[in-house]
Amino acid sequence: MKKVPNRLFLPMIYFLLIFLFIFLLKEFEIKKLILISSGKDIKGLNVFNRRNLLFLDTEKISKMLLEQNKDIRTVKITKKFPHSIIIIPTARIPKALIIYKNLNYLIDEDGILLPKDNKSTTELPIIETVIVPYSSNNITDWRINKALSYLAYGLKSGIIIEKIIIDNQNDDYFISTKDGEKVIVPQINDSGYVIASLQIIISRFRIEGKFIKSIDYRVEKPIVLLKDEGKISSQ
Repeated sequence: MKKVPNRLFLPMIYFLLIFLFIFLLKEFEIKKLILISSGKDIKGLNVFNRRNLLFLDTEKISKMLLEQNKDIRTVKITKKFPHSIIIIPTARIPKALIIYKNLNYLIDEDGILLPKDNKSTTELPIIETVIVPYSSNNITDWRINKALSYLAYGLKSGIIIEKIIIDNQNDDYFISTKDGEKVIVPQINDSGYVIASLQIIISRFRIEGKFIKSIDYRVEKPIVLLKDEGKISSQ
């Protein structure tokens, strides 16, 4: 049996490798995008055009899609061989309506400003402010982020907050609950501590059959003003 000369063997190997590479490029070329979303359009999907599943960096593309779609919080990209990509985005959910002068903004729990949607504003709590909600590089003001934390802690504790007014002149928050309590809190106070304290105070007076009109946290011991009794009590 004759041996294949080396000068012929190597070109054959190169040819097979090239053929295999071309085959893989064609065989695993992306031909179908499966978008699992409730009517949510995503910008930048043309990035998948003429791409190959084998060489696709899903993490890198996920980050790119998130940068182009600020109203999406997460996006999961799954390869489905041989030709498909499954895309599952998770939309950001508005948590509050920010009122700044005559402008309204939607904002999510991460402090990201979202496109306005009139359908989303009806039941949202309001954050009213005289400060610009975000800086030139789109970073949300810390006072607004802290107001969002009051909303989040309130929900966990069963205290539904309807409105927060940011008083920048005196560095206070004026908080209105769904049950009618008015709460004044310095901006430097810890929101988690305040909500926990608020829950204790409200529960204690309700057990006694009394209802709170306002609580003032601007002093060392919160001052409680009761409804109908016109008297001030302290914690």
